[in-house]
Amino acid sequence: MAIANNYFENGYNFFYPQIDWGGNSPGFVETEFPIYSFLAALLFGVVGKSELTARLLSIAFALVGIYMYHKLVGKLTDVQTAQWATLFIGILPLSVYMGRTIMPEPLLVLCIISGVYFFNEWLKKDYWTRYTLAVIFISTACLIKPQTLYMGLPLSYLAWQKFGNNTIRQWKLWFFAGFISAVLVAWYYHAHQTYLQNGLTFGIWEYGTDKWGNWDLVLTADYWHQILVEHLGQRVFAWIAYPIFILGLFLKRESPHERVFDFWLIGILIYFLIVGKGNYIHDYYQLPFIIPAGVYLGKVFSRYFHSTHGPIYLSLIFILPAIFISSAYAYYSIYFQGEDPRKSLDYELAQHVRSQTEKGSLIVAIDGGDPTLLYLSERKGWHGTFTEILDKEYLDQLISEGAKYVVGSYETCGDPVQCSALMNLFNEYEVVFDKKDYFIIKLTGK
Repeated sequence: MAIANNYFENGYNFFYPQIDWGGNSPGFVETEFPIYSFLAALLFGVVGKSELTARLLSIAFALVGIYMYHKLVGKLTDVQTAQWATLFIGILPLSVYMGRTIMPEPLLVLCIISGVYFFNEWLKKDYWTRYTLAVIFISTACLIKPQTLYMGLPLSYLAWQKFGNNTIRQWKLWFFAGFISAVLVAWYYHAHQTYLQNGLTFGIWEYGTDKWGNWDLVLTADYWHQILVEHLGQRVFAWIAYPIFILGLFLKRESPHERVFDFWLIGILIYFLIVGKGNYIHDYYQLPFIIPAGVYLGKVFSRYFHSTHGPIYLSLIFILPAIFISSAYAYYSIYFQGEDPRKSLDYELAQHVRSQTEKGSLIVAIDGGDPTLLYLSERKGWHGTFTEILDKEYLDQLISEGAKYVVGSYETCGDPVQCSALMNLFNEYEVVFDKKDYFIIKLTGK
């Protein structure tokens, strides 16, 4: 939302997205392809800036994505499986939650599904319109999240189904891969030049230290517990749908084209291995997993729910409402309750920052690296941890660069040593606001 807001307020320069945590700099940042933020900003220019506007944009992408999903699954399996699969991706908790968040993930899923759909349609009839749309959608998906390159596996399978041993000789496939590679290199080279000039980045290429390349992590039992139990078990399948998904994995494939979802799933598992830390920390990294997972769920219900006899049919009669109930409960308990502003210290603190600091003043937000507090406060500045901010030399440097306030909550204070150091700040500077949960310190002497 912050990047969209800065596009709206500072001009629509697509190639230079800006964040709020760039201190006294313009805030130009190395980031993934900011198409979602740019589209949201354009919409702000039409209907006015609002978080509701951005959410409605995400919902629109999610709904179109569900429509395209139904068309895709129907083409590759059968209508009945497509209907069931579409139902499940529409109710699983992570899918529902991400379908209305102010994030690029709904657009990402739409682009992935649409790209595969038009690629498959092009393989059936060699129309330039279908080919061009496939290139555009898959390229956009890879630009939004470079790890989407794993989609090369299911796309290659579809191409092999069409061309067989002549697949490697198809120049349009080479152009397809070459174009995607070229636009990826072009954007991320430009983005990295922005980082070299401004020193601001979302850590896209920090191999082994940030989102990807953490091989020591993915080889631990804790990693797979987090992925398979905490994320997929609770947030994707809401537990009840999990065994149905596993059953679907073992059902006989009715046609060769149906196997594309097997290669799709293998591609995502490879993505889990490569982007280890990102998947470990963020549950929304598993959102693309729901695309093939919904098909396996749909296959089970398509095959057994309409048979009107047998133990599996009888079980599914009770399991179906249980999936609805468990998904609703998981969404409510994990996501909905967590978004209640009355339970958010950042939201409450931001109200005080806006009322008790001058508009335009630079603040130092002790937020553990989460820029939400800066955005909610409608202020720019720096963010970080207590360890960083309580370094006297570093804090003096920020003051020399224009920092006027330190704000934060006590829950991020950490160990007693850091809390004690915080008290020293209270003694040295002017305390503007000090409540049980949070504080605002003005960086001028008493």
